[in-house]
Amino acid sequence: MEITTKVVSKLCKSQPLALGIQLESNRRAIVFDCSDFDEQISSITIVHQRHDDVAPYIAAYSANERTCTWIITATDTSFFGYGKLEVRIAFTNDLGNGLGKTITIPTMVIKSITADAVIPSALQSWYDEMIDYIDENAVTLDEVDAAIQAYLDEHPVSVPVTSVNGQTGDVVLSIPAKVSDLVDDSGHYTKPSGGIPKTDLASGVQSSLGKADTAYQKPSGGIPDTDLASAVQTSLGKADTAYQKPSAGIPATDLASGVIPSVPTKTSQLQNDSSFVADASYVHTDENYTSTEKSKLSGIAAGAEVNVQANWNESDSSSDAYIQNKPTIPVVPTVDSSVTSGGTNPVNSVAVISYINSLDADNTEY
Repeated sequence: MEITTKVVSKLCKSQPLALGIQLESNRRAIVFDCSDFDEQISSITIVHQRHDDVAPYIAAYSANERTCTWIITATDTSFFGYGKLEVRIAFTNDLGNGLGKTITIPTMVIKSITADAVIPSALQSWYDEMIDYIDENAVTLDEVDAAIQAYLDEHPVSVPVTSVNGQTGDVVLSIPAKVSDLVDDSGHYTKPSGGIPKTDLASGVQSSLGKADTAYQKPSGGIPDTDLASAVQTSLGKADTAYQKPSAGIPATDLASGVIPSVPTKTSQLQNDSSFVADASYVHTDENYTSTEKSKLSGIAAGAEVNVQANWNESDSSSDAYIQNKPTIPVVPTVDSSVTSGGTNPVNSVAVISYINSLDADNTEY
């Protein structure tokens, strides 16, 4: 079986590297070309980590001065999905050998439909072309599925047919043109022209149809009372004699005597409560208390009293006519009727004026 070789000359590429189908072994070889490096290469190592691996492993490969060949085995394709690959290149310098360059490349393994992952020889070249197409057109992992679908659309699977139903050579296929040309299967049922008889139906269906045959058939005019159970007829009879509420409501005349309350129309028909206090001296009059009188009373200050006549001679201090803080009036002495310049008794104003009037105009007697 021929091995398909894939040469990777640009180790800086970032698109995923297709390793093949799941569990495929010794069908694909990947050659890493390191000739672009000017330094002297001392060693090349390939480290691979599959999709479900916890840690990477060193892949089986062969290397020379400038290339490294990795033949893909079932170990490398045991898990389908996306993994990653590291190409570690060590250079020789004045200080000795040391790691000079590491390139990380994503890898991809396509899920196998069958457990043994055997690809028919007629499809091998088609499959190898699809892997190469993915390598060239899928730049990122997200573009792999789209690249596969694009290749399938452009290159559908086509396998040469070598025999048909055991016939080889020029095989003539007889394709029926109408239903009558077909051969019925062993369990095929042909519906009779008169319809499916009851005997051809399942026992459960026949039982249901039997119940339907004996089911009550509702008359076109409705179910009559005579077809109803006796209890239903009794209830309907009660409904016929039931009270029919008028549209305007139930009038008082249709109510029982105890239902209509007796509403008193005057005060004398009312009965007082046990705590009611009656004023026996109250006399009803038509002289009702007016708003004018109310306004007048509301204008009187609290504690105000009715005006009274003051009495100078009232000595009872509790009387409203009593005058408080009255001054003491001195007693008026007796006045002499004659006025003399040497008199010592007080005189009233009348006597003084009379005397003055009797004096001479020149006041010689002053």
